[in-house]
Amino acid sequence: MNTAEITSVTKETVDEAEESKGQDFSFCSLEEYNSFIYRFRINSMELDIEIAEDKQRSHGYRIVDAHYLITNAMKLQINHNKHCTGGCLEYFQEKRNGLISSFVYKCNVCDKEMVLETEPTTSSKRSMLNYVAVWGTLATGSCYAHLEEFLSVLDAPALSKKMFFKHERELSSMWKDSLWEVMKLAGKEEHEIAKTNGDIDADGIPYITVFLDGG
Repeated sequence: MNTAEITSVTKETVDEAEESKGQDFSFCSLEEYNSFIYRFRINSMELDIEIAEDKQRSHGYRIVDAHYLITNAMKLQINHNKHCTGGCLEYFQEKRNGLISSFVYKCNVCDKEMVLETEPTTSSKRSMLNYVAVWGTLATGSCYAHLEEFLSVLDAPALSKKMFFKHERELSSMWKDSLWEVMKLAGKEEHEIAKTNGDIDADGIPYITVFLDGG
């Protein structure tokens, strides 16, 4: 009885093994893969190829303080190696404040981030580049639209309209104060010249003669 059971199990096992020899456990058999129909289906499929844009990459041009940028770029890795000897700083992202860019570098070992700016930070933390850009635009009789178009042709990011008008208001106040100071200094100078020349009225007040046209 036991022998018969053993023989029966052995025969079934052998049959299953024989059947499994011709099976292909891939998604298709070799015959199907080599068939004309299958090859035609694969070759006739249209594939959409998309190139993922590197979001960390900075595009276009920037206005930089060349000496400051070159000097500090060399120091950045040297200073980092004092704390992380095996790490290498890699570009991570860019943060912009008007025309000023802050390039963030991250260590590929310790993940520490270090920042390299395109302009040295002043004690007032005010960007001179943004101010002189607005100043130059207004001094030439231009406006924000002209500055934006000019920077667009250069493929350089422009400062926002809000920042432009903010700096314009600040510059207007600065110009007014500066003009008033110049006028006071000029008045004092003319006062001394009038006294020296003896141009003094009956009340003892120095005076000057002013010539102007009818335009």
